[in-house]
Amino acid sequence: MLENINDVVLIEIISKSFWIIVISISIFCFKKQLGELLSTVSSFNIAGSNFKFSNKKENSKQYALLGDIFFEMLGNRNLSDNVIPYSISERSITNLSEFLHKYLNEIPFQNQEIQLLKNGALILARKQRFEQALEIYNYLLGKFKGDVDLLNLKALLLLNTNEKENVLKAEQIADFILQQSPKNPLFRFNRVLIKSFLEKFDEALSELGKIDIDYFRQKQKSFDDIFLQRLSVERETEFNKIKAKVEEQLTNKDRS
Repeated sequence: MLENINDVVLIEIISKSFWIIVISISIFCFKKQLGELLSTVSSFNIAGSNFKFSNKKENSKQYALLGDIFFEMLGNRNLSDNVIPYSISERSITNLSEFLHKYLNEIPFQNQEIQLLKNGALILARKQRFEQALEIYNYLLGKFKGDVDLLNLKALLLLNTNEKENVLKAEQIADFILQQSPKNPLFRFNRVLIKSFLEKFDEALSELGKIDIDYFRQKQKSFDDIFLQRLSVERETEFNKIKAKVEEQLTNKDRS
């Protein structure tokens, strides 16, 4: 019967049979190692932090959600370069929100990666998921009371809600953290934004004139911030004077 089989077909059958045998032997010999490899899907190992959710099915689901988010971020040039979620899809934001909520409530604090929570909350806030982001900031501030970096992030979130009641809370935070870190130009600039929103233009202009010139070198579009529009219109002369002075100082420093 084999004599009637085309040589090419015969070779193909032999080839496929050979690989089937090889794969079968490999699975049998290394079934323990393969089992260990597959079992890693039921737990997370991120940035040195190892943890599990309530059950394996939930772990697999959350692992898939997180992987989807990270792969989208890695595949987006803008996100990869700037680490700011201007382009992330609403679907992934929803997935991220679900993951962080479960991470926050199911993973023991000692196993949590704090930077993951902070960056996740920042992404949520950028996409106007304020309630979810605020939950994370409040949780972290409960663990790290008075942390000026967390307080600054919370103040910016409250400012970006564009609700006066929230911005008044942001003002209290901004006043406090500037007292704690009076030489921090970022905190001072954010305080200017808050004062401008609240139409406290005298205070805003005073603070704007105190910001170190090197801050504007790093943040060259600071004067174009949307929260400075009211200040630039209502106090146009004083605002433009400060802006011109900063631009002149930057030019002179570049020449020297």
